[in-house]
Amino acid sequence: MKSNQSKNAAGRHAVNRKQALLSVLILSFIGPLTCPAQSKPLQQKQAHETKKESIYAIKYKTAQLGQMTVYAGQTGFKITGVAHDGNIVARAPDWKVMAFNTREKLCYETTLDKFSRQGCPGMIATTDYFEGRKLDPVRVTFGGTKALKLSAPTNGAAVGMMMPTYSGVARNRAQAVAVSVWCTAEPPAVPAQVKNLIWAVFKLPKVGGFPLAVSFDYNDGTTGHTMKALSITKVELDPDQLFAYPTGFKKERTAEAAILSGNLLDSAFMETPDLYQDKPDKKN
Repeated sequence: MKSNQSKNAAGRHAVNRKQALLSVLILSFIGPLTCPAQSKPLQQKQAHETKKESIYAIKYKTAQLGQMTVYAGQTGFKITGVAHDGNIVARAPDWKVMAFNTREKLCYETTLDKFSRQGCPGMIATTDYFEGRKLDPVRVTFGGTKALKLSAPTNGAAVGMMMPTYSGVARNRAQAVAVSVWCTAEPPAVPAQVKNLIWAVFKLPKVGGFPLAVSFDYNDGTTGHTMKALSITKVELDPDQLFAYPTGFKKERTAEAAILSGNLLDSAFMETPDLYQDKPDKKN
């Protein structure tokens, strides 16, 4: 009896081993056919999600170069819409700066240090008014945002490009009595390289956070802006795509030649509406 039971048990074990081996063989055959088809979309989705970065997006309207958008993140900086088709981009780790024109397919490359000294072509050099002066910002509220304000007399000077007929003030800058710069009171959580790029683009004193406005005050009590922030938001974007350097563009010797080629500055002026007649600022 025991002998028969042992034989039956051995038989069952042998059958089980054969079934287990057969199952392994079947899985090893069909596994490569089915698993990739199921996991690839999930892997792509996870890879795409991991690339997203929270990036500041600030829309500006300027007298010199029309409406532009600044993107400021942890790994890069970009400004689009400079005189319509111009762009400036830089990214970590080396922060090489490239100015390029998407319509004319032109580009100019330089270092962060050199660009910080040159700034964006076509912008009024507001820093010239504050040169040699102690920067003593006043805390104010600008458009509902806690801000810092710097002011300096113009002394009838005409620095950089003359201001066109703009924002309802049909005058040139030689008639202004003072210039004011507003910026957010809290510095943005971005690398120092990005802050330097922002200050260089708008040619502003290094105070506070994001630029909010630049204005000129006149002796008749009116104010005309040459730059104003329209909105500041945070967006989730792929930094590899946003801060990518373009390829295949013809290299130019200056940023002006790359960005402003084919773009008439007068057209940028004409697209800026007469909408900036501001009320006095409220001190905090």
